[in-house]
Amino acid sequence: MELWLVNIPFQSGVLTDQLYERALRCVSVESQNKIKRFYRRQDAWRSLIGRLLIRTLLEECDVPSHSVVLGATAAGKLYLASPRLTPYLAFNITHDSSLVGMSYNRGDIKSDAEKVGVDVMKVALPGNETISSFLEILRDQLSPLERSLLAPIRPYSSSLSLPLPATDDESLSRIFWIWTLKEAYTKALGIGLGFDFSRVEFNFLRDEVKVDGVLARGWEFRLFSLGLPPDNEGRTKAVTKDGLDLYQGVVATWIGGDECRVTRTQYAANGENQWYKMVTVQDIIGRATAPDAT
Repeated sequence: MELWLVNIPFQSGVLTDQLYERALRCVSVESQNKIKRFYRRQDAWRSLIGRLLIRTLLEECDVPSHSVVLGATAAGKLYLASPRLTPYLAFNITHDSSLVGMSYNRGDIKSDAEKVGVDVMKVALPGNETISSFLEILRDQLSPLERSLLAPIRPYSSSLSLPLPATDDESLSRIFWIWTLKEAYTKALGIGLGFDFSRVEFNFLRDEVKVDGVLARGWEFRLFSLGLPPDNEGRTKAVTKDGLDLYQGVVATWIGGDECRVTRTQYAANGENQWYKMVTVQDIIGRATAPDAT
């Protein structure tokens, strides 16, 4: 399992029109047309960086650019349709605010469209929501146990070692751990938005994941967090740490066997000294020199 992350410096003045046009020429005409449909340049940049991450990965796997054909599941998840690689190559893209990520895996998996998923989000309340109103919005997508764990006032239960009521920042962080794990798991399966998220349950006290009440055996969930400079991207009440916006994410990967593995990596300011790889926008664009099927 590998993860690459790109911090898009929206506030720095680096993202000039010239750099955008240069990057756009590095993807296929079809991709260019899709990217140009975005009304906001920030959204176009996120999509463009995602495509360039895929291109960079395929180059590292010695896949000739002229032979690349990308397919998509019914839910829109991209995969390498041609050429077929042995072992399989599976990848997935995620983005939120200033961060774009790509997880990938090589191994004995059912198809390139399945078995690896990633989701990352900036930990921030949308609009004018409160913790209580946000939880109410998500209520139907949470399991009864998750609702109990996140409730500001929790009913007594001898079977749960519940922590003391959390601060708002702690509560929001827990909400986003649960949500990004659900997203990563369903993206790993190539499933669309119609999936009932309440079927996936993350007990963050025991680091235990269940699907339809059964332990998710054969899966690994790797949780990560990092801080990035504030981007003022329209949301209020962002959780900050050391003056940086907090991002949380989960990579879900099929590993086989009887174990359900949940691992956490230590928070890192600006993504330093972690198992994942931080890549700059300039590096990604510099490595992409000619259009191809991505």
